[in-house]
Amino acid sequence: MVSLSENAAEAYKRNPERTYRQRRWTILQGLHQLTPSHLQHKIDDLNEDIAALKDEDAKLTDALKQGKKRGSYEYDLDGFHHIINTPHVLKLRLDADRAALKWIQREKCIYVWELRLRKVKAAAKLPFLRLQQQGLVKRLGELKEEIEAAEAKLQALRSEHGKVESELACVNHEVSLLAD
Repeated sequence: MVSLSENAAEAYKRNPERTYRQRRWTILQGLHQLTPSHLQHKIDDLNEDIAALKDEDAKLTDALKQGKKRGSYEYDLDGFHHIINTPHVLKLRLDADRAALKWIQREKCIYVWELRLRKVKAAAKLPFLRLQQQGLVKRLGELKEEIEAAEAKLQALRSEHGKVESELACVNHEVSLLAD
């Protein structure tokens, strides 16, 4: 299992197709556990990687264009200023970045698809849940009425019970007085 905490751009620069298969498998294993906010966070992280790769692509393309005019290729990447005489390294880096970009966009599609699928499922399920909610609210009201009626009946029975006990106590007292 591959770690998803690693920067996607760096992971895809090494071996893009193999990395995608590993990351895809890992993503699909844990996709059901992600909340929509986590899905959006993953999409935002991938968007940042895509933006960084596009920025790097623009720098490399510009360096290639400028190098053709000057004869030497200068570019700033990874915090360093590079000067080379042949464009081969730049072209390799550019190809690797473009391949990584393609695979990151495919990975992003997994998260976007899952987010859309969840929204569609929620939209389809919502009317049924609202209908169920209305039925439960109605049933709850009926049960409250039954409880109130039962409580009133119970109160009446307790009152009747108290009267009978009181009457029984009077009769018992009279019986004890007459029996003596």
